[in-house]
Amino acid sequence: MEKENRSKPTISSIEQEWISRLKQESWEAELLVSALAVFGSFKLFGLSSWIVDFFIVHLPESQYMVAYSIALLYALAVSGLSVFFVIHLILRGYWVGLVGLNSVFPDYGLKTSMFSRIYTKKITASLPKLSQSINQVDRLSSVVFSVAFSMLFIYLYAAVIGTAALIIYNVLIMFISEDIAIIPIYIALFIVCFQFLVSILANTSYLKKNTRVQLFYFHVNRMLLPVFYGPLYNNILQVLMVFTSNYKTSRAIFVMMSGFLFTAFLTSQITLNNTRYGYLIIPEKHFTSSSRYTTFYASENAQKSNHSLLLSPEIPSDIISDTHLRVFIPIFYNEKTLKNERCKDTNKHLQSADSSLIESDDTDMVCYAKYHQFKLNDTLVKPELISYYHPVTEQFGALAYIEVAHLPIGEYKLTVSKLFADDSEYKVWYIPFRL
Repeated sequence: MEKENRSKPTISSIEQEWISRLKQESWEAELLVSALAVFGSFKLFGLSSWIVDFFIVHLPESQYMVAYSIALLYALAVSGLSVFFVIHLILRGYWVGLVGLNSVFPDYGLKTSMFSRIYTKKITASLPKLSQSINQVDRLSSVVFSVAFSMLFIYLYAAVIGTAALIIYNVLIMFISEDIAIIPIYIALFIVCFQFLVSILANTSYLKKNTRVQLFYFHVNRMLLPVFYGPLYNNILQVLMVFTSNYKTSRAIFVMMSGFLFTAFLTSQITLNNTRYGYLIIPEKHFTSSSRYTTFYASENAQKSNHSLLLSPEIPSDIISDTHLRVFIPIFYNEKTLKNERCKDTNKHLQSADSSLIESDDTDMVCYAKYHQFKLNDTLVKPELISYYHPVTEQFGALAYIEVAHLPIGEYKLTVSKLFADDSEYKVWYIPFRL
């Protein structure tokens, strides 16, 4: 009876055998998931562009740098996922090739070499064994696979939290003062800086052996990391701890992973370069120049594949042959404050007057006209504004028709300005054209 019991495998031995078998066969699932992830991640690159455009339209310019930081986190999440899975796909493909090669030729051959025995022996001595390379590539592929998902969730969670904080802040300032609304953000920044400082100090060679410091470091992370990593805290921390706790046994993998992370960062910059993120960094650059920007002209914009948002006024072409110059001026949601400050008196007058026949959009146009200014070669013109949705970008804006039939043929400059309540310029564009 005892012999029968001893011969029965225990649960732990069954689990170990299952895990061992799964490890040997996991490359098939990894290849499938990796291929699907590469395809899906490339589809997500458009997300970065949409997020940048959303921030430009909805946020005040004072918050643009914060918005850029959040957009960078989104780009890092998408780019990191793409880069890591492309690398993983290449490594797994190489690994499959090595395994196949090993099944045909178990090792280097001396007697069968097409070169001399001496040369073959010397050159193969400097190369790793085929079985060793298979194990190394297999280990690196598995690490890349797990770290890719961890990095994705960390960056994505940070970006989502940052976006939520911006939204909450902008809602709060509608009811309370900005000084009070920003207090939670300062507290969050203090907590992040505090954890970062504790982490640096606790990992110095001098304090690593200090029991009190290490226990304090443990309690700080135990309390704050769930907040930093979000609902997947245990999963992310488990991957990171397995990875970092084996640092001394696989430093080469750490070096390669650092290179992969740097590649992901460069890719995120390339991703952002295909968006309008420059507007978040230096918005003035996009509307304080007399250069002949192609974005001023509908004929040029129609040829662009990414024509989804207008940042400047638009006229039909740089050569005008009609009797009127048609101008579309995009009006962003973040101009609401500018409109309210500029149009206080107008709103009161319209509310007290008998204006039942005036549509709400037309009422707004009366207000918009108060902070939009038009000049032709420094001559002030006052066209009527009509509410309009751009047929391509679907943006809301104002449409103006400026009569040019009486003007002689030549070069002209249209100046479109948005003005503060004190008539100072908020934005100004100089649009050259020819009659």
